[in-house]
Amino acid sequence: MAIDDVTLETLSIAELEALIPRVERTIHRRKEQQKVELYERMKEMAAAQGLSLNEVIGSLPSGRTRRRGPGNGAPRLARGIYTHPSDPTKVWKGQGRRPKWVSEWEQTHGSLEGLLRV
Repeated sequence: MAIDDVTLETLSIAELEALIPRVERTIHRRKEQQKVELYERMKEMAAAQGLSLNEVIGSLPSGRTRRRGPGNGAPRLARGIYTHPSDPTKVWKGQGRRPKWVSEWEQTHGSLEGLLRV
């Protein structure tokens, strides 16, 4: 079905506005279908090279990797300058508010050198 300018010109504003949600749903549905088709083609291309699509996407060139977000695996740890002596997941980059464990370390040891990540 083709809608030409003449057909659109004969419609009222209310009729045109009623078309908008239908057009938006159709666009969304077609984009989703394109994604599915592209995904299947990419899987076939990877399989032709003896790889899975995850292997290809997980090792993008130039050091680029997939972005992690909620539900995409374990969160990445920050690469801090100072690391907690018994819990390496706790780091402080030396900026912003000083964590309690850093202040406690300073009080007992006098220097932050023992926390410095090498």
